[in-house]
Amino acid sequence: MICPAERYPDHAALFWMVENMLAFENVGFSKPVPAEPGAEGGAPPSPVVRFLACADCDHGPIGYHLDGAGAAAGAGGGGDPPGVGRKQYLVAVGSVRYADAGAGPAKRT
Repeated sequence: MICPAERYPDHAALFWMVENMLAFENVGFSKPVPAEPGAEGGAPPSPVVRFLACADCDHGPIGYHLDGAGAAAGAGGGGDPPGVGRKQYLVAVGSVRYADAGAGPAKRT
């Protein structure tokens, strides 16, 4: 499996988890990154990774989504990686601009 932290080590490993893709205002999804085949012995294949990017300016990746058989089925054991077993979209804290809900619009400093 491709781990964004390994591919982009300069980014912080802090993520927000969003369970509904409709919560995003303007986020684009990459084409699926091919999954690695399962290990010999009948292990299931790795989940498919889709990277998230700003749909306005194509800045990204700002996060990722794991889309696998477990996510589609709604199943998922305790040993599954984040995102498998339910729909989860992980957004890197250091890659986006944000504001508290009651604080008004986000401002650059």
